[in-house]
Amino acid sequence: MRAHAATLLRNTTSVLLALALACGLVPVLDAPAAVAGEGRTLASGLAGEPSGAAEPEATEGEHAAPVPVVPAVVAASGSLARISADAPLGSSAQGAVHDATVEEAGFLFAPASDGQGGLSAVLVGTSSAMGEASVPSEVAFGATACPVSRIAPGAVEGSSLSSLSIPVTVSSVDDGALSGAPFLESIQVEEGSPAYSSYDGMLFDADMTRLLLVPEGKQGAARIPSTAEVVPPSAFSHCAGVTAISVEAGSAAYLSRNGCLYDASGEALLRVPAGLADVAEAAPGCSAVAAGALEGCSMLLGISGLGPSLEVADDGSGADARATRELLARLALDGEGAAQEPAVAAASPLAPALAS
Repeated sequence: MRAHAATLLRNTTSVLLALALACGLVPVLDAPAAVAGEGRTLASGLAGEPSGAAEPEATEGEHAAPVPVVPAVVAASGSLARISADAPLGSSAQGAVHDATVEEAGFLFAPASDGQGGLSAVLVGTSSAMGEASVPSEVAFGATACPVSRIAPGAVEGSSLSSLSIPVTVSSVDDGALSGAPFLESIQVEEGSPAYSSYDGMLFDADMTRLLLVPEGKQGAARIPSTAEVVPPSAFSHCAGVTAISVEAGSAAYLSRNGCLYDASGEALLRVPAGLADVAEAAPGCSAVAAGALEGCSMLLGISGLGPSLEVADDGSGADARATRELLARLALDGEGAAQEPAVAAASPLAPALAS
């Protein structure tokens, strides 16, 4: 009977606490407001730090009390946060993202372990952010201010963002973090970031030697800095608005001809812009085409100026070289615009610096 009474009291207290929080009667995530019967505060629960209080074991034939829940979505309003939904407390493993989220500047953030006993904030979604928006460098979970350190996969998917500014605190932009945003034209990185940089609205590593991402909504010409050493052809495959690629003078790795990207020698065509809705003119001396050079070029009318023999080279992107050879056979045009069928053969891989 005593065990049953304790279980009933615990469940009733949890429900009353949740109702009080939902009505704004109790501040969210402010220590030392402890979850009833659990011996830990909401703030310490987010950090994954147990209080040391032992949980009573259920006797034989009895069911253990349900695990208390913490706010799943918390909308920041001034300095006080309110509950808008409930969900089980997330994992406390290092780097793991918890279920509780906070809204700030039109974005949704979740707390995560920073690996040093503290918390950091992870951008996990958008709520009202649109147009030109800046990710805040810091987000408060209750009374705890946390630096924004990571952008999770799908964070801006389906949003109407046109420009996104990333603060210096962000040290990780996950794969797929900025995908699924067809209106996103530009990415800007705050100066001084130790992890990333930006050029012409595109995301690069900190040294601006490796192109990491071209936003899906980018329009017109994409300009490559002279410092770039790795430009994966696949980076442009999802950018139907990019109609030309130009390389800044002084590059030791690349050059551009007729709006297309070539290696430094001009002999290997690395990328035809996916948005080109015309005939691409190959540069004189072009003898090789990267396997990913034509990926996503659904509006391309043809390629002129190709020699009588051509090689399709592995660019390290995983693109289907056979499909590229078939496309070249179909799109190749002679000097007068008539279809031609050059002898296209496989070749050795391109230089390592050109692979993604």
